[in-house]
Amino acid sequence: MTNLRNFFRIILSCLIFSGLSVSGANAATLNVVDGLLVGASDVLVTGAGFYNVNFIDGTCSGLFDECDSNADFDFGDPVDANLAAQALVDQVFIDGPDGDFNTNPGQISGCADASRCGVLIPHTALVEPLFLSAITINEGNAEWTIFPIFNNLEFSNFDVKVFAQFEHVSAVPLPAAFWLFGTAVIGLFGFRMRNKVPFAT
Repeated sequence: MTNLRNFFRIILSCLIFSGLSVSGANAATLNVVDGLLVGASDVLVTGAGFYNVNFIDGTCSGLFDECDSNADFDFGDPVDANLAAQALVDQVFIDGPDGDFNTNPGQISGCADASRCGVLIPHTALVEPLFLSAITINEGNAEWTIFPIFNNLEFSNFDVKVFAQFEHVSAVPLPAAFWLFGTAVIGLFGFRMRNKVPFAT
């Protein structure tokens, strides 16, 4: 019985360790051109999978098929749009060797102001000319924050707001902990069967 308890403890420890290593292993690849962050690839949006994203200075109607239906948007509800915004904050808008995209948001394509930038992810079409978006915004070189906001359709002439356009790449992979758990269960059954069969003498 003691050996069985120790076996379960080892399995639990491995599951926790592998789960932590998987959660911290993902890193988006930033796309930087002439010092400007124009997008990123392999951005992991929680529960939705991996996406490529581009930051485009334009209009909602021009980028999202007239911007008149929720189906036009990359994320059709506020929950998913907020998760996408959070993914940008955690994996893309960070300071590193490619640039200071957290403390200097002016280095993001479409945001010419060095002290502030708002990146919009539209998700709900409203009565013209409005839509509702999740916006991740850096105001005065501060940390990025996320909140919902009403917007009009025209932003091509604004230096402090830019659209994030997402392209789905792949689904969320099953974590290594899942496979480890399955292997452990098979091993446990084998261990118990072995103990039930008497040794031949």
